[in-house]
Amino acid sequence: MNQPLLPDSSFPPAIKAPCYCRSDLPFGECCGAPTDDRSPPMGIVTKENFLTPEQCAELVHLIEQKEVMPFRVRDRDNNIHPDPTRVCKWIKMEDSQHVLDDLVARALEEQVVPVTGVSVEF
Repeated sequence: MNQPLLPDSSFPPAIKAPCYCRSDLPFGECCGAPTDDRSPPMGIVTKENFLTPEQCAELVHLIEQKEVMPFRVRDRDNNIHPDPTRVCKWIKMEDSQHVLDDLVARALEEQVVPVTGVSVEF
């Protein structure tokens, strides 16, 4: 007998429910807002021009060449299944993973460490 999947049923919250980011705003007016000009969710900081348009285009091109897979969950019997409740995908970067790792390291070095004062080992 197949066991039910164990998705996180708390996401996404209802439009009028409190936002999961704890902003005290309704989800539909905060992280769930459908407008393109919305503010980033609480705790998310954006940095304009972190990448050049050319770097963005190269990254998009690289990612478009990779295999895209749905996120998966484990059932109670420890079997792995695609999770139909997830809206994001997993991209198998394989030999190109270092490209993303280098970008994350750069973001930490240039943006996070100076603001938080916390050193990070790479």
